[in-house]
Amino acid sequence: MVCRGRLYHSSDGGRNFAEQRGEVAVTALAFGRPRADGDYPTLFAIGTRGDLDAIWRSDDAGVSWVRINDAEHEYGRRFRVISADQRVFGRVYRRY
Repeated sequence: MVCRGRLYHSSDGGRNFAEQRGEVAVTALAFGRPRADGDYPTLFAIGTRGDLDAIWRSDDAGVSWVRINDAEHEYGRRFRVISADQRVFGRVYRRY
């Protein structure tokens, strides 16, 4: 769950949530297929780290984030919606 740029995680079906502190202030979040060696969904986020607005991926439940777009492939700058593929690892869709 995302609230005011913060990411929260529940391990009891949504009864309780704990803040998942990370380096990215998350604006929008999507769940994708886990890595082949993982069992937790891959997280994709539209978010900000420092002054950098970008699209990010986390393979460790939001602990660390990797930017998946770059200066040459920013796919537009006005990100609004993000969705991830549940069948193909690493595939993400965004709408602006």
